[in-house]
This record gives sequence, structure tokens and C-alpha cells, in this order.
Amino acid sequence: MKYPEPSIGRVMTLPRFRGHRLGRALMAEAIRFTELQYPGAAIQIGAQVYLRRFYGSFGFDAVGEAYDEDGIPHVDMLRAAGSTPHPTGA
Repeated sequence: MKYPEPSIGRVMTLPRFRGHRLGRALMAEAIRFTELQYPGAAIQIGAQVYLRRFYGSFGFDAVGEAYDEDGIPHVDMLRAAGSTPHPTGA
């Protein structure tokens, strides 16, 4: 277990499906499912740094400093229990 909170692992789409907002739909469903399974709990993720704004639009905030994972800069992000998506919709 990497985090004390429930977490969502990698969310990815094949290149030919990118740009169709499928990643956004997958993330929304992952959050919905996690909240049903762990009501009242925060959700933590390890996000690629360049996707910080994307995850931020779902209510995740960066915690800590960036770190290297498999040669890719990542940052831990936390979505507080009961959080709502940020209005940017980025």
C-alpha cells in the first residue's frame, strides 16, 4: 500500500482515443466508485506533473514535492473527502 488513503492508479487511454474526453470520463467514474466504496475518505494519487491541472480540475491538490517515478516527474495529489470539482474543468 502506497498511501494511507484510498487511491486511484493509472488512468490512461490509447493514443487513437485521446482528445475525446475519455480520460475525463474514466477519472470521474473512478472518483465516483472510490467514494462509494470509501465514504468520507480522501483520495490520493501519484500524478504525472504535466497533468497536475487535469487532476486539479477534479478537486485534487498537490501535496509535497515532485519526484521521479520510472523516469517521469510525478507529484502526489490529494482530493479531500467531500471535495467538489474545480470550476475550471481543465
